[in-house]
Amino acid sequence: MLPNLIYNLKHAFILTFLKPIRHGRASRAEFWYANMASVICTFIGYIILKIADNQGFIVYYITLGMTMVMSIYAYFCGIMLLRRRVHDYGRSFLFIIIIYIAIWFLNFLISTVITTVSLTLLSGSFLTFLISNAIYYGLFGIKKGDKHYNKYGLSPYNNVNFRPLISKSGT
Repeated sequence: MLPNLIYNLKHAFILTFLKPIRHGRASRAEFWYANMASVICTFIGYIILKIADNQGFIVYYITLGMTMVMSIYAYFCGIMLLRRRVHDYGRSFLFIIIIYIAIWFLNFLISTVITTVSLTLLSGSFLTFLISNAIYYGLFGIKKGDKHYNKYGLSPYNNVNFRPLISKSGT
């Protein structure tokens, strides 16, 4: 199980960040492993920043600048992955833009209501974070794509890029 998990994370990292693919389709497995690799890289970047914080002013800000550049690069790689993910179920890139605008509007609406009503039980930013992530992962990570060829290419499910974590025999 662990060797397959490490292989899948490495493969998702390479496909998403080192050799980003702009065309075609991405499976749910590629989406989840790429997000997991992104979280691991963010955690490592946080640790490096904490270590650099003790090394002095200049080292910290150089490290912070490099981290910001890598974050911007990772954001655009994530957008390319999302593009391929929505291609998997036959949608265009315009679908992502519409979803982002809808999430932004929902965040604005929730923040306005919470500010107006003065709800202190849940902060507005935490609530919008929960709703935004539920929409994001619900639409892009859970919905299964087309099993056959669509206008964006062959099905990624026929491609054996990712190894199963648990074999069919249960071992």
